[in-house]
Amino acid sequence: MVDIAASVLGLDNIEAALDPLLDYLDIIHLDVMDGRYVKKKTLDYDDQSAYTVERIAEFVPPGVYLDTHLMIDLNSESRSKIKKFIDAGSCGVTIHYESFSDNNKSDISALLEYIRSAGVDAGIAVEPDTPVELLLPYLDLADRVLVMTVKSGEGGQGMIESALEKIPYLRSKGYDGIIQVDGGVNLNNIEKVKRAGADEIVIGSGLRKNNMPSLKIFNKFKDIVGYDDMPSLGIAGMLQKYFRNIYK
Repeated sequence: MVDIAASVLGLDNIEAALDPLLDYLDIIHLDVMDGRYVKKKTLDYDDQSAYTVERIAEFVPPGVYLDTHLMIDLNSESRSKIKKFIDAGSCGVTIHYESFSDNNKSDISALLEYIRSAGVDAGIAVEPDTPVELLLPYLDLADRVLVMTVKSGEGGQGMIESALEKIPYLRSKGYDGIIQVDGGVNLNNIEKVKRAGADEIVIGSGLRKNNMPSLKIFNKFKDIVGYDDMPSLGIAGMLQKYFRNIYK
């Protein structure tokens, strides 16, 4: 089954925006940008990004996976940065291969090991124009590989479909972890992403109507990827909502 991750990038009031979907979401994807690795900055990166993760963790139903994607400069001294997001409630933390300078690539393994040692899933992301074979030395340490199908930093970009070719390549090299795709996914191309072999698909602007996540659009995506517990199925969706609500 393919999982859909709802991206909160660009949402002003995250709690209110996600409320229509909360009873049906499996994964919430939080993009964190520091204004250095990418030009854009989310919130006040140094003070509030980890707080946002903590706040989301407090209001989402039990069982929702909080997936934190760090688009920030990193090096061997970055454990304290990552620890903030782990302590805030992240279930998985993904770092970028490109976040490390050429002289610091050896630090990638150390940070992936650190994330795993903290009891959360470790992920490594790759930009569309980065050769995927550069990730091979790190695959044994990565629970998730995030294949970017747009250049990091801005929502609403068109998908670079050639980046999907990285998925079968990773499988051909024996990678059996989660492969996630993020960037430019919409109702017209999600089937192609599914057929490429993605396990998780991040959707941001494609999930929204008037910049607010739409349950109707969410259901359309779920129908295409073949979810078997859609809220529109009546009693199954009602039971799922009931059990999540009693544990809030």
